[in-house]
Amino acid sequence: MKNIFFLSVLILITSSVFAATLKDVQNFVAEGKYAEAITACNDILAQKPGNINALRWLNYSNYKLGNYDTVIESAKTVQDTEISNMAGLSFVAKGDLIEAEKAFNDSIVYDKNFVDPYINKAQIYITNKDFANAKSYLVIANNINPKDIKVLTNLGYVNIELKEYDNAIANLIKAKNINSKDQTVLTNLGNAYFSKGDYKNALKEYEALYGIDVNNQNAIVGLANTNAALGNDKEAQKYFDILIKSNDSYNANYNMGILSKREAKFGDATGYFAKALKAKPDDIDALNELGWCQFKSNKSEEAIATLNKVLELSPDNITAISYLGVIYSNINKPEDAYANWSRCVIIAPKNADYKVNLANSCLELDKFDEAIEAYKSALAINSKVSNANLGLACATLQKALSVEKPNPALINEALNSFKTITQSEPKNVIAWNNLGVCYQKQNKYNEALAAYKKALTINPNFAQAKSNLDELSKVMN
Repeated sequence: MKNIFFLSVLILITSSVFAATLKDVQNFVAEGKYAEAITACNDILAQKPGNINALRWLNYSNYKLGNYDTVIESAKTVQDTEISNMAGLSFVAKGDLIEAEKAFNDSIVYDKNFVDPYINKAQIYITNKDFANAKSYLVIANNINPKDIKVLTNLGYVNIELKEYDNAIANLIKAKNINSKDQTVLTNLGNAYFSKGDYKNALKEYEALYGIDVNNQNAIVGLANTNAALGNDKEAQKYFDILIKSNDSYNANYNMGILSKREAKFGDATGYFAKALKAKPDDIDALNELGWCQFKSNKSEEAIATLNKVLELSPDNITAISYLGVIYSNINKPEDAYANWSRCVIIAPKNADYKVNLANSCLELDKFDEAIEAYKSALAINSKVSNANLGLACATLQKALSVEKPNPALINEALNSFKTITQSEPKNVIAWNNLGVCYQKQNKYNEALAAYKKALTINPNFAQAKSNLDELSKVMN
């Protein structure tokens, strides 16, 4: 689903003297005559400079005409929730998401019950793939207005990304009850059912979507994919054929690429995304997908080149930057990985996963203090973020052992952390192995022996535990 930023204008006519002119403004806007609307607004403001409704329509019209700097300047002088929201949208259009978030924050301060800035803030987090924070703002918006279809649709989408499929289905059914023919709602609801593995209900939603628009690519892809999952091979092939024969070369190949990627057929996906890019050579979504699939097809250098092209087109594209971080980590270029994860953290400072990846790259470069700080920062954002506790314990142990005389206090701190992890994750071989290292450094050989053996019971081929056990056996003998 493409990110969509929403705005609305509340018109509160406070003076009958200006009602007719404001009605003219509304008519101009409804007809898309934004230049005429601006002229009418200026006429009103010449008579009454403080007319907030005229100011709102003026900024709305300037925004629609792409006069983003004008809207941004207006927000500096007028403290109004809708004008600040439009300033945020203007920053988004200019590609400055940091300033956009500040403007949306101002909008919320001016009126905490205005839903749009919460949605728009959430969209920034969605853009940065920070779905947990996106969800938090959409929940607030939903509490303000439980029947706002935009909020419910976006919340359902975020639920899917967070693998909260039951919540996604519940929110999207509410949205569907508001408008049963909303194609975005039906798409997301079908996707939620499909992701949950409820293919029969997914099929119903995709069929409803296809009934509304037989050219809807999401419907065709959904019907092809779901029929295939249900074993309805003839039906699946019918929709695959429709997709391939589609006159829309970009969407047909892009969606076939997504389908192949979902099935882990990365070579096929690479071919489809390459064909999509022949229709739209500078399409950032297709370039990102191509780069990732090239990497998964063991073509790392090609992937890096593709993703760097994305950054030429969109220097702060966090998807490309994070993909590069993953790739450089996997091809053992820790300095390049560190540089890209650092950029991710600057762009999306509240994304715990990016901070964990930054910390991991710090460990590779023996930047133990920075790694510890990054792990702690990630845990402060999300106490359940994957591998942060393990990484923090590893960083603490490595820092303790990095000096000529190991630090006993840090070793004990790491030992307690690994012990806690083995209790909550009894099959974590790294934690068991490192717990053994801590015990061995404390000369508690029997405890170390038990920890190494536990690691090897879980994974008999774990080389580090084997090596440590051999070393310990020599010491004990």
